[in-house]
Amino acid sequence: MMRYFVAALVIFGCFNTALAIDWPTYRADEARSGYTSEAFPNQVKLRWVHRTVHAPRPAWSMSQRMHFDQAFQPIIIGDAVLFGSSADDTVVAIDARSGRVKWTFLTEGPVRFAPAGWRDRVFVASDDGWMYALSLDDGRLLWKHRGGPDDRKVLGNERVISHWPARGGPVVDGDTVYFAAGIWPSDGVFLHALDAESGSLKWTNDRTGGLEMNQPHGGARAKSGVSAQGYLLADDARLFVPTGRAVPAAFNRTDGKLLYYHLQQNQQRGGSRAMLGDRFLFNSGCLFEAKTGELASQIGLGSIARTPNGIVRAEGRSLAEYRWKNEERRDRKGKLVSVRLPEKVRLVRCERDVLDFIITGSDAVCGEDGRVCAIDYTRQRNTWWSHKVDGRALGLAYGNGRLIVSTDRGSVYCFDGNPDAQPSVPTPDRAASASPRTGVDYAKAAAEIVRYRGLLCGPWQRNGRTCAGIGETDEVADLRD
Repeated sequence: MMRYFVAALVIFGCFNTALAIDWPTYRADEARSGYTSEAFPNQVKLRWVHRTVHAPRPAWSMSQRMHFDQAFQPIIIGDAVLFGSSADDTVVAIDARSGRVKWTFLTEGPVRFAPAGWRDRVFVASDDGWMYALSLDDGRLLWKHRGGPDDRKVLGNERVISHWPARGGPVVDGDTVYFAAGIWPSDGVFLHALDAESGSLKWTNDRTGGLEMNQPHGGARAKSGVSAQGYLLADDARLFVPTGRAVPAAFNRTDGKLLYYHLQQNQQRGGSRAMLGDRFLFNSGCLFEAKTGELASQIGLGSIARTPNGIVRAEGRSLAEYRWKNEERRDRKGKLVSVRLPEKVRLVRCERDVLDFIITGSDAVCGEDGRVCAIDYTRQRNTWWSHKVDGRALGLAYGNGRLIVSTDRGSVYCFDGNPDAQPSVPTPDRAASASPRTGVDYAKAAAEIVRYRGLLCGPWQRNGRTCAGIGETDEVADLRD
């Protein structure tokens, strides 16, 4: 009897493991697929809302290609929900059961990317130029690694940031975490591979900031480089670095060697968001061969997610499902060659424009302007659940039975299907966030604020609190007060 009881426990445990799956990084995994096999619950209720003091402050608010930080992108690990803030430079961990803040960690610059989870810790990249390894349990600093060669600061995106901000969002695969720093190629860009446990350096590529290469405009040739602007991706052999307004570059994961960066031949193609699926790298509505970087086909712009059978793409007020298809075509020399293409098999109408979406089992969870909804895109093909939110729902994560939604106004929502849970809607706790765990030298930070404000104002300062028509920063006002 005991044998059967143990077997039943094993089966039950495996079943529960299959049901409860973390969402440990942006878009679920190192491919940025936006997919989880965990099924969406049949009945969904709002559990809590966390309203941040400040809304997100994107680096490139007017850009159509670089929109990685328009919302605080959440991740889910166990019973913890975590996100970084571009407004107050913090990493926040929330107890998913109650909605209460567990801990906060303060960096010295905007945190524009979601943390990446690994075992007992999360990795966080900041515009202060550092990547931090923090304890998942209490936010304690385990180690940190500087992306650039020193601690020089500059004015960038209306903030004092590192001369080499960490704009390559971290990706973890195996026991290695990767990130990139530096956005001005002529000043150097740095791609790092670190041991996730100890933080020790495995390799650094610091040679791609001054590459002499063909430019997109008019066949010009000049020095340029691979400056990261977006979340890094990884497959078994390669590391992919989105470059913002241009196509991603590919590097060898073993030693960091640049494999390709087809800047000129792709001209105006490119964007900060990318995804890996099948044998392709998806970017800016295009499918590129991941192995070579060559353009394979175009399917159009719109948020995209990978499924076990193909891909799903948002087309305005509809979701299009594609399946992979092999066919033969003649190349330029007339020779028959086998090609692999996505073939559209289904189109599901939506009630509103889909801003972003993820796939949870057989459902698509869609973020819209003022609403989040669930669409059964495989069977009933209808919107069967929705809930109002404050702002544009641009951050989506689903894991361990919970849907986390964040908006461009700084609100973070938690929904689940637990019939016994009681709703809890806490408000921001300024006292709790006033004393976060941090490795910041406050005196040094204050001196930097004053020094750079002084450089900006110089002799044009007037009336003590105004400079050349630019209002004094809150930080300096707080120091004076």
